[in-house]
Amino acid sequence: MNLDNKVAVISEKVAGKAKTFDFWVRLSTCEKGKPVYMPVQSNQYFQSIAGDRKNFCQVNLNDKNELSMSFIKDVPDQKENYIPETDKICVDIGLVTAMATDKGDLFGRDFMDRLLYYDNRITALAANRQRQGLPVRSARYARRVSELRDYLKNEINRLLNRIVEIYHPVEIVVEKLDFRNQQLSKRMNRLLSRFGKSCIVAKLAALQEEFGIITSYQNPAYTSQQCSVCGYVDKNNRKSQSVFQCKFCHSILHADVNAPRNLRKRSSQPMPFPLYMSKANILRELTGRFVDSLSDTERKHHLRHSDAVSLLSANPYFAGTLAQLKGS
Repeated sequence: MNLDNKVAVISEKVAGKAKTFDFWVRLSTCEKGKPVYMPVQSNQYFQSIAGDRKNFCQVNLNDKNELSMSFIKDVPDQKENYIPETDKICVDIGLVTAMATDKGDLFGRDFMDRLLYYDNRITALAANRQRQGLPVRSARYARRVSELRDYLKNEINRLLNRIVEIYHPVEIVVEKLDFRNQQLSKRMNRLLSRFGKSCIVAKLAALQEEFGIITSYQNPAYTSQQCSVCGYVDKNNRKSQSVFQCKFCHSILHADVNAPRNLRKRSSQPMPFPLYMSKANILRELTGRFVDSLSDTERKHHLRHSDAVSLLSANPYFAGTLAQLKGS
């Protein structure tokens, strides 16, 4: 139901008084002089949207008889005023760090902690209902899932807005999205796959609509194991969740920053990897390219050829490539 200011008058809270909500909505009733006042709590997503709030609101009733109220902003066209300052920004989507860029930024470092909080609440409730022989789905379960969905939407929007605010890119490059993580329950992984992807895709589409920012996706296979400095691929390159140390050129980087730098290199190739190219084919291509440029890489990093060959021979990723090289 849509209500204009003849029926619903929106006013902001008095500073220093209300602590649990941000607006009052005065609703006219059939009894003259006896309006109903409804407190309304805002959210980060609404606050982050540029524009002026209109004196207009929507009252919604879902199939569970839950009432909600939505406000609307008059959003100006930003495309004409948007001045790009960066050709592209590459973003690695993760769960420990929500978003890392090829510029070295680490956004949302507490993302996993928050996900574990929601995971524990949802999983504990589901397990308790199953022990009682009750269906998992309930009004309480739906509320907890809705809390997770709202958090994901607000946090993803906030972080992408921050990236755009800092870099004003022409293009945002992201990996093919996969939110699965062994630290989280199967239930949470399903919810993340459903809600997380849709939130990111929706926000990227909104940025393109609002600012004209292009979105492109890259295949992420081996971006966490490939050195963004020399291109060497080795599962032992990643020393820990945060430390990447190349076994070939000995470069040390934050692991979450190394990945988007690989995305940038792949997006700049004349023929980037197809989005749905298999991991086996990508590995074959990566190792082949590395061997083809081995002489130049050795000179660049001051390595002896015998040491390089010894390292590659001990790496199972290069077994097929070296065998083909010897056969030819």
